[in-house]
Amino acid sequence: MTIGIDAGATEGDRTPGLRISLPLRIWIGIEVLFGIMSLLTISWHPSDTAENFAWPIKPEVTAALLGGFYIAAASVFILALFARRWENIRVFVIASILFSSIELLSTFLHWDRFSVGTIPFNVWFVSYLLPPPLFAFFYIWHERRVAPLPGAVDEPLPGGLRLLMAILGALLFLLGLAAFVVPAVVIPLMPWVFTPLTMRALSGWIVATGTMLLSAARENDRTRVRILSPLFVLLLPAVALEVARFSDQIDWSHPGAYGGLVVLILICVIGLALIRGSWRQTMR
Repeated sequence: MTIGIDAGATEGDRTPGLRISLPLRIWIGIEVLFGIMSLLTISWHPSDTAENFAWPIKPEVTAALLGGFYIAAASVFILALFARRWENIRVFVIASILFSSIELLSTFLHWDRFSVGTIPFNVWFVSYLLPPPLFAFFYIWHERRVAPLPGAVDEPLPGGLRLLMAILGALLFLLGLAAFVVPAVVIPLMPWVFTPLTMRALSGWIVATGTMLLSAARENDRTRVRILSPLFVLLLPAVALEVARFSDQIDWSHPGAYGGLVVLILICVIGLALIRGSWRQTMR
C-alpha cells in the first residue's frame, strides 16, 4: 500500500496520508447512529427482539451473542469518526462492505421471518441497504487519490503476529462463508440451536472479523491497523458478558462452546498486540 498527502493539504500540513473526505466522515457518523440504535435494542434487551428488533430471535442467547458483536464493533466506528487520515481507517472498510452485504442478502432470503413494516425493520433494512454501495464508492474514491510519498516510514507487524492474523482470518472467512451458503452444515457446530436466518446473521460477523484480520495482515503497518485493536480486545468480554446472561441456554458440554472461546481469546491477544504504540499517529 502507498501513503500519500492530501492534494488539498496546506503547506503547513505535511502529515503523511490522505485526508478523509467530508462525505465519508458524515457517513461514518450515520453508521455510529445506526450502531447506537442496535446497542439500545438487541445489545441491551436481547429478550425483547419481538418488539424492538427487525425480527424475533430465539433463543435469547443468540440475540445476546449478536449484541456482543455490535458492542465491540462500535469502538471502530467511533474512533474512525475522529481519525483524520484515510490510510488509518481503510482496514475495516472492505469488511464493512461484506458484512452489510451478507446481512442484506440474509434479509431477502428470509423475508417472511422479518417484522416487515415496523420501525425496527425499516432501520435494519436501511442500515444494510446503503452501506455496500456507499462504502464501495468511498473506498475507490479515496484509493484513487492516494499519492506515493517518498521516505514514508512504516511500522511493520512482527512476522509471527502477521502469520497468526492471516491464518485465523482465512479460517474465519471460510467458516463464515460456509455458514452463509450452507448454514445446515455449520449449525451442528454451535453449542445451542440456530436457525438458518440466525446462522446467516452470525455469518456476517464471522466473515467481517476474518476479513479485518486478513486486511490488517495485508496492510502490515501497526499505525494503520491499530484502529481495529479495541474491537479485537473488546470482543471477548463483550460476547462473554452478553451470553452469560443466558448461560442456561448453552450446552457447555458441546465442543463448539470451547472452540469459540479459543477463537475469541486469540483475537483478544492479537488486539492487545496491536493496541501498543502511538495512538496519536493513528488518529492524526
